[in-house]
Amino acid sequence: MRDDDGVAMPRPSRRLPLTAALLLAASALFPVVASLLPASSVQRWAGVVDVTLAAAILVLAAVLDRVGRSNIDDAVIRAAYGFYRVFAVVPLALLALYFVVGMSVRWDVLLPGLAWRTWVLLTFLPSALAVSRMRRS
Repeated sequence: MRDDDGVAMPRPSRRLPLTAALLLAASALFPVVASLLPASSVQRWAGVVDVTLAAAILVLAAVLDRVGRSNIDDAVIRAAYGFYRVFAVVPLALLALYFVVGMSVRWDVLLPGLAWRTWVLLTFLPSALAVSRMRRS
């Protein structure tokens, strides 16, 4: 296996995309929980853990992209597109949530927190799927 520059690379572990997905899911809990709590009850350590997780996620996403980008094929594109079609309901669900619960949720915490996580997920999903498929074949 070679990267985009022709450099030989070791085969990645299937755990890499799974680890990234689990960290991203755990990370998404931080803005959800923080948006439901009063600002005074959110502890400083939670912010430190959140930022640490964010850094780890970005590093893993960059590694996944570096390893998987050259292996994105039509099957990966179709799988990613199917995910995007399902995931497209999330903004509508958030809008419905806004109309139902209104200002009892701290939207200034929830939306930025979910926005960057969504960007990471949607941007690096094809590479993660390609890495996951590399180990199967």
